[in-house]
Amino acid sequence: MGVVIPACMLIYGWSIEKEVGGIPLPVIVMFIQGVAQLFCFPSLNTYCLDVYKNQSAEVVAGNYVIRYVFAAAGSAACLPAIQKIGVGWFSTISAGFLVVAAIGVWFTAKNGKSWREAIDGVEGSEEK
Repeated sequence: MGVVIPACMLIYGWSIEKEVGGIPLPVIVMFIQGVAQLFCFPSLNTYCLDVYKNQSAEVVAGNYVIRYVFAAAGSAACLPAIQKIGVGWFSTISAGFLVVAAIGVWFTAKNGKSWREAIDGVEGSEEK
């Protein structure tokens, strides 16, 4: 999520911007990006479901709502931004957002257990 997808976005954006590689290069990197997404997003859904076992419907719905809100905002901003700064720079900014998101996911996965234990400890002390 933090390496392959942003790299594909960068290669795609700059190959379009600089008109390098013809049609095959953007098509190949879009394919690779799609395969990477097939690995990432189901894994994130599984992690969310594993963390919130009693609220599975809410977690899946929230995940999709957030994802689609960002997709809608990105779609709305795409054409004006590309007209102003170009495909390459817009892809670079988008790749930067993905790297930041991947760092957030990694940080959450690394520290999630201690966060859950801290929350469970606070909730447990309130019930007593």
